[in-house]
Amino acid sequence: MLELVGSRKNIIFCEGENGNLDSTVYQLVYPNYHIIPRGSGSKVIEGTKAFRSSPSLHHLSAFGIIDSDYKEQDEIDALKLNDVHTISVAEIENLFCIEPILRIVASHLGFDENTKVNEVVDFLVDSLKTEFDTQVSSKAEKIIGYKLSAFSKESDSEQGLSDALNTTMSRIDIHTVYENTKSIYQEAIDNKDINSLLKIYNRKSLLTRISRIYGLNNGEYEKLLIRLLKGSQKESIISELKTFLPDFT
Repeated sequence: MLELVGSRKNIIFCEGENGNLDSTVYQLVYPNYHIIPRGSGSKVIEGTKAFRSSPSLHHLSAFGIIDSDYKEQDEIDALKLNDVHTISVAEIENLFCIEPILRIVASHLGFDENTKVNEVVDFLVDSLKTEFDTQVSSKAEKIIGYKLSAFSKESDSEQGLSDALNTTMSRIDIHTVYENTKSIYQEAIDNKDINSLLKIYNRKSLLTRISRIYGLNNGEYEKLLIRLLKGSQKESIISELKTFLPDFT
C-alpha cells in the first residue's frame, strides 16, 4: 500500500511476474496505469479487493485483470462487481493467436495472410481434438468447483450444515455440466471458429507451437511479436489487442 499510494497513476493488478508476457503486454496497452504483477489470479483478486476496500488511505482506483481460464459467465460477472475483469480468451498467450495478429505477423514475414490463418485454425482444431477429454473435464471440474464454493451453512447447528451441503449438492448435475461443456468444445471444433477456440482452449504452449507455422523456431513467434509491439507495428497491434481486453475508462 505504501509503495503504491505515491503513484499518480491508477493501478491494474495482473497475473504473472515483472517482465513476463502479462506485465509486458498490459504496460504497453495501458500506459496510463501502474501495472502490478501479483502472480496467480487469486492474488490479483485478493489485491484488488484489499486496495479498493481502503479508500480512506489513498486517492487511487484499482482494477484487476486475469485470464478467463475455464470461468463461466456468472463467475466472470461476480468478479466484475469487485472490478476484477477477465480477458476474452482463455490465456494471455492466446491473445497473440487472434486472427488480426496472425495476419499482421504473416504480412510482416511476407506470407499470404489467409493461408497462415487457415493453417493456425487447422492446428488449433487438430490439437484440441487430441486432448479433447482433458480440456472438457478440466472446464467441467472448474464449473463444479465454483458451484461447490457457494456452500454456506443454513443455520448454526449440525443440521444446518447438513442441510446446506444437501442444498449445494442438489444444484450440481455432473452429467449436465459435462455434456454442456462437451458440446461447447465440439461446436468450436466443428465450426472452426478461431475466437471460440481461443476462448476455451487452455494451453500455454499454443503460442510456442505455432512458431513453426511461420517458419520460426519454437518461442520465436512470441519474441517477434514483442519486438513488433514495441516497434513498427505498435499502434496496430495494440488496437487489435484492445478488442479482447477490458476497457477501464
